[in-house]
Amino acid sequence: MQHDRNLLFSLAERWWPQRNTFQFFVGEMTVTLWDVANILGLPITGHPIYFTDRSDPNVLIRRYLGVSGPTGPGQKGRSDVSVSWLRSNFMFLDRTTDALVVVDENRIVCCTRAYLLALCGSVLFPNGTGCKVSVRLLPFFKNLKQKTPHAWGAAVLSFLYTCLTKFVKTTSNTCNTNLTGCMLLLQVWSYEHFAIGRPVTHISRETGIFSVAKRWTVDEVDQAHCRTQVAPIYRSQFDSVEHMEVTWMPYIIRLDAPNMQRTSYSYSMHRYYIIYDYRTMYHPADRVLR
Repeated sequence: MQHDRNLLFSLAERWWPQRNTFQFFVGEMTVTLWDVANILGLPITGHPIYFTDRSDPNVLIRRYLGVSGPTGPGQKGRSDVSVSWLRSNFMFLDRTTDALVVVDENRIVCCTRAYLLALCGSVLFPNGTGCKVSVRLLPFFKNLKQKTPHAWGAAVLSFLYTCLTKFVKTTSNTCNTNLTGCMLLLQVWSYEHFAIGRPVTHISRETGIFSVAKRWTVDEVDQAHCRTQVAPIYRSQFDSVEHMEVTWMPYIIRLDAPNMQRTSYSYSMHRYYIIYDYRTMYHPADRVLR
């Protein structure tokens, strides 16, 4: 999905860091764990994503990816790698052109871990530093066959809250243009709740598709009706939005819905802190859920 930069910035400007909510004429709204579960299809319960393995970054790369880490100016002592480095080293199972080459299972596992790490750096936890991602996430992909329950959805939301807070605090002093966090989550959340900047999708809401982000992929959106606006127009539309123009309950749970979707609703109603490493943010369910 192509990011609508003006829409995202206009929405982020309404963030209130003291309450972790957006401020609108109709009241407070925010991205909740229920939104994360439905939009991204990630689990919101389980063990927190906290970096307990503080080993040397090069040791982690060698242990979990089977190669030496990137070298060059500024790389020594860094605990992150670029997504481009991951792609260049793990895009193919084998670099030879022989279609009959046999690839060992360890190489497949390492490529899978690299893919998941790149997904974290480019979609779930983008930090705005040239698409770099912490290699301290690698231990979470140690055993790909074992389904250890981790609250990935809660971690993504905690990171997004942190990035929105950083954005509004820096823009109050400087002309900051660096908005990070999971923009896929934020933009789809806006599409699901507001008609502002919303394109036409071929998948009806009534289908109860899970995850909801699939409704807004490039293949499902009518490109002829994709018209982005300049930031002042988006700001004006958000300023004047009324109660009846908001879709308060956008998600439909079908009887054959995955168990995770059906059980996530009750968990998302609670007030508690959500964690991504050292970032601990308050989940204000009591202020926004209607």
